[in-house]
Amino acid sequence: MKHYRKIRLLTVLILLGLLTFSCQDEINEENLNSLVEEKQAEDESNPIQLGEKLENPYSVSNMRKALDNLTGGNAKVTSVNGAKISSINNTTSEELITATHYYIKFKPKTEEELDLIKQDTLLYFFDYPLDHVAIEGDGTYRDPEVADDQPTYQYTYATIDHPLPETVKYEILEELFIPQEEEDEEETNDLLSEEEQVAYQQKLSTVKKAVTLKIENGINNDILIALEEEALRITGNLEEEQIDPNEEKTTGVQGAKRWRRPSKWTPEGYIRVYDTTLKKWIGLEGVKVRVGRWFTWRHGFVNSNGYYSTARFRRSVRYKMDWERHHFALRSGFWASAQYTGPYRRGTWDWMIGNGDRHQYYATIFRAAHHYYYKDIKGLRRPPQNTFWKSQMRIRASRSQDAGSGGSHAGVRRVWGLGDGIYIYTYGRSSSQTYATTIHELAHASHWNFQRINHNVSKLILAESWARGVQWELTRMVYTNYVPQYSTLGYTGFVQDLIDRAGITKSTNLYYDKAEGKTLRRPTGFKNYTDNVSGFTIRQLEDALKGINTFNGWRNQIKSINPNNPTKENIDETYNFWNNQ
Repeated sequence: MKHYRKIRLLTVLILLGLLTFSCQDEINEENLNSLVEEKQAEDESNPIQLGEKLENPYSVSNMRKALDNLTGGNAKVTSVNGAKISSINNTTSEELITATHYYIKFKPKTEEELDLIKQDTLLYFFDYPLDHVAIEGDGTYRDPEVADDQPTYQYTYATIDHPLPETVKYEILEELFIPQEEEDEEETNDLLSEEEQVAYQQKLSTVKKAVTLKIENGINNDILIALEEEALRITGNLEEEQIDPNEEKTTGVQGAKRWRRPSKWTPEGYIRVYDTTLKKWIGLEGVKVRVGRWFTWRHGFVNSNGYYSTARFRRSVRYKMDWERHHFALRSGFWASAQYTGPYRRGTWDWMIGNGDRHQYYATIFRAAHHYYYKDIKGLRRPPQNTFWKSQMRIRASRSQDAGSGGSHAGVRRVWGLGDGIYIYTYGRSSSQTYATTIHELAHASHWNFQRINHNVSKLILAESWARGVQWELTRMVYTNYVPQYSTLGYTGFVQDLIDRAGITKSTNLYYDKAEGKTLRRPTGFKNYTDNVSGFTIRQLEDALKGINTFNGWRNQIKSINPNNPTKENIDETYNFWNNQ
């Protein structure tokens, strides 16, 4: 099977070779095999071993047993531990406890099927079964029975009336009764995109609807709490700290102890990463933190200071973080999502991601992707969006340092489901280098998204000059003095020179910004040149790319896009400098 995967990967790489922009250096035939071996090594690294399988307290059968225990089998009981049962008199547990949710295992066979199920933003997906103990730490779980060329199974839970895709095979593992309490009111989160905000409100509405139905059937919050505690107890899942050994339980169950009703608490904490360029800790703004237990999960988003919080719980929760948002996701291997399983606890969780941690690398790529997709990008077009007809942008965070490239983009990989749309190869480099490379590759993706055929046949100098320019413009919003390396006839400084009113003086390696009075580092070995162009915006230069696939055509269209710019007559001088040896 491994041999089959190697053949498949080689075939895909060869087919896509002509349609891939591999930045900084070309991926040549010599390092093609090392690239394949690196993919295999990453696929097999850090696999999560499943923990102990637990008896499910939320199954309909166990919930019925719990209710019978609470009522002592007496259908006419009117209260449990002082909590009034308003309308379940003369009603059996079989009639009262019916499925509210299904525990589901999806079995996607292709990238497209995986994308299809994950379009449903109302569901939480996991790559491991939810009735097993999750192991804290790095890595992903892959079911051993899944073929190497297919995604692993995806586990989730959904209300019984939730529509499921007919084209993706799935199995209902168990019928569930989830005694959810009435939710606290939660504020709208301004870190959500418009699509995520709609999904969040739908999810909140679904939960409230389910709670309302149970309350109308006479099961109030006190009964829900008691019922859940008893189900946890009889299945051996009640935490020791919730059992009071000094009090006898009043349900008549011999030998059982009375539970302590746990108070509500708020999962929260700080997640920050150390930036090796800025030499300080940075809040991982936009990261989605999931918290939950069994079949009840909620999430919160990290703000610019690194703080996050979620809806309240009564018991211990598992913290979990995936390096993804609705529109993009990081991958650590061919099928492996970049993720981290945090601790299981009743208390806060802070995660300070220090230098040398692989998640420092993931965090920096995430920061750049989040910037391009969700933050201010000076009017530029966003990279490809995750919609019904278009899949999530997947970014491979490769830890190989010898693949001969800082990064690469191939739109067809994403469209055809043949792999990740973007590869980043900057592991071990500075934070600003990784950030800038990610911006660069996303600029290619955005260019491809609104140009398609013209992008695919664009001359290298056009495509790379544009991506290099966006790299400079957006990266310096975070790293103020950032200037990338440029070269004539390829990765040129054409965009920067049309925007920043700067010039190179004498034959030094210093770049003098006349507008801001700053001297910035330039690579050595450049010709003497004075930039006499200014006043163009990055969006104007992007608009000038429409219908263009040559550097010369772009130059001509730029001249007409801002006719009132008094320096436009000097564009030829800038063009000639970068378009010659």
